[in-house]
Amino acid sequence: MNGELKEEVYLVQREGFVKQGQENLVCRLKKDLYSLKQAPRSWYVKIDSLFYEKGFMRSKNDPNLYIKEDEGKNVALIFVYVDDLVIRGNACTLIEEIKISCHMNLR
Repeated sequence: MNGELKEEVYLVQREGFVKQGQENLVCRLKKDLYSLKQAPRSWYVKIDSLFYEKGFMRSKNDPNLYIKEDEGKNVALIFVYVDDLVIRGNACTLIEEIKISCHMNLR
């Protein structure tokens, strides 16, 4: 769930990670952390734009369901649940293409 941050977020160093003489340093985050309150929204924005880029349409009935149909009437469904994806379809090649694409683009 490492989405892109739109604002600057700083964290105080955790106890046990502070070196002597560096007690007043803070860390600036480059990406979301799982526990930040902004993390779910930024991750959803990132994955939503990826699915649109790959030709999926969001379901009118459920905003967490994405549907893609290719020229050969093969259908792929992706359901987003918190930070998990459920991928179903009737063509193994289409599903494998989606899995590879998601893995490469969501890192």
